[in-house]
Amino acid sequence: METPKTISVELEVQKKGRTAIVTFNSPNLRRPFLETLWQVMIDLENDDEIGAIIFTGRKNVFMTGADLKEILALTEANAAVRFLGLPHLLVTMFCQSSKVLIAAINGYCLGGGLEFALACDLRIAVHEVRSGDGRPLPYLGFPETKLGLIPAVGGAYLASEILGIGRAKELFMRAEPITAEYALQIGLVNSLVAREHLLDEAEHLAQQILDNSVPALKLVKRLLRPGLTGSRLRCALRETAAVFAECCTHGDKAERIVRASEERRLRFRSLA
Repeated sequence: METPKTISVELEVQKKGRTAIVTFNSPNLRRPFLETLWQVMIDLENDDEIGAIIFTGRKNVFMTGADLKEILALTEANAAVRFLGLPHLLVTMFCQSSKVLIAAINGYCLGGGLEFALACDLRIAVHEVRSGDGRPLPYLGFPETKLGLIPAVGGAYLASEILGIGRAKELFMRAEPITAEYALQIGLVNSLVAREHLLDEAEHLAQQILDNSVPALKLVKRLLRPGLTGSRLRCALRETAAVFAECCTHGDKAERIVRASEERRLRFRSLA
């Protein structure tokens, strides 16, 4: 039986049998959102009745990435490194989770949002996101270098592990969003589904997986993702923090963020 939703300003959690559905109410990775997600993940990780966690968003937005106001305020290296402490703990928890993690990408999934999706075991996405006038839009990508930044939540490491170094360089260096079809072609997502069936498909996939041996699933996760646990992940995140701090203190991120903030506000006003 479906249990009532636990509602907060930042996200909602709904338990359906052995699957938990986490719905993001916030369109970006604000500090309060990260703190709430951290506590929710601890609770679900310790819940023996839950075997899979599905993450999804609202309307046409899965997660648009960092709060640019918070990034703009980072002008000192140590502060920039500290800023990444909690998101790095979260992405490590995702990578090392004993649960099956599925990102059900319902819309715009950019920057840090896509980094967290890559930290999940599987990603399914809607076929398309449409503009106000009905045009299909590319909606997955890493815009960081346009902002004078780098993917700060382990995305460079995760993408190179999953896609290969060539595809990862293409995504980060071009910094342009890609279509769902191209994301499927390069292996960024595992499958595409119609918007109205997204959660049903995610729940069906979770149930298919959980019908298998749970101990065996945990061992398979350990075998298939050795690079996403242990020392290699820790080293990658330390290097990411150092490079992010350099961007914040020596780059042109302030000018680029101010320019991009207005563009983002106009783009997502009708979607979030």
